[in-house]
Amino acid sequence: MAAAAGAPTVHKTCDQLVCQIQRYDCIGLRAKKGDVNRLADTADAQKGLFDPRVLPWEDRCGPGIHRHYVAKSRRMGDETICGWMSVTVSKRKWNGRLYVYAYINKISTRRRQSSDDPYYGGVGKCLHDRLVADLQTERFDFIFLKPIDAVATAVYVKWGYIHPAHFADRVQEMFFMLRPELPQPPQELLESIRIPHDATVRNEAWQIINGRAIFGGEDGPPADDLIELFRKTHRDLDIGAITEAIDLIAVYEGDGSMSMEDQQELMRQAFAVKRGGRRKTRRRRRRHARTKRFIV
Repeated sequence: MAAAAGAPTVHKTCDQLVCQIQRYDCIGLRAKKGDVNRLADTADAQKGLFDPRVLPWEDRCGPGIHRHYVAKSRRMGDETICGWMSVTVSKRKWNGRLYVYAYINKISTRRRQSSDDPYYGGVGKCLHDRLVADLQTERFDFIFLKPIDAVATAVYVKWGYIHPAHFADRVQEMFFMLRPELPQPPQELLESIRIPHDATVRNEAWQIINGRAIFGGEDGPPADDLIELFRKTHRDLDIGAITEAIDLIAVYEGDGSMSMEDQQELMRQAFAVKRGGRRKTRRRRRRHARTKRFIV
């Protein structure tokens, strides 16, 4: 699929692609963090060929990122990256049943460079097909994501994604069901997913402390002390405190009125709150829409 909205679709089967898709895990016995870092460096050198809003390799194996699927040229000596997808896997128990599902954090493919660009066409769909095949083997229940715009939404509908019938107001999240006996995600589970996923919140905090503007402002230098603290304690941090800080950043960063230094100071205050601890009440401001970025 095209990496830019409005680009013409080129149909290729996965075995026709110049690029080969490989999976790289960030956790467990199959973890290949070194390979992820090496490929991320390669991809970063080619980022001018991708939509700048969606660069999945920037997450590397940071908090909340469990897998990467990378489409790279299969030609000997060719380091071209054709596409990349980062994934979070989760488990939740509802009514005595354990549900296992995946969340696509970001997916992006290389922009078309010419009418006969061999690295273009079908890459996004093949990345997704590989994820589906893996998750079906692992007995997952569903995949969900949040499209970036109406063009991406139309593409995901073609891939088989749905808006749950019993959750008509859920306009962002779309679901790909993996098991015939579960045609719709349970409503109770959807209600819990409606709250920003813990992994998503941690990942957004990780971007901020690394100096990346996630709501459209200017990037800045990383905060090394916060990065070190996050690596050691991210599982013990209070998600509610971090969410409140990110909510406040979302209000100001879009118009450029909050510097990266100030954003990181808010993260520092949030990190100081122990999980479940009490914090000073802060006036809640209406938050701009937080939407994960997806380009196909």
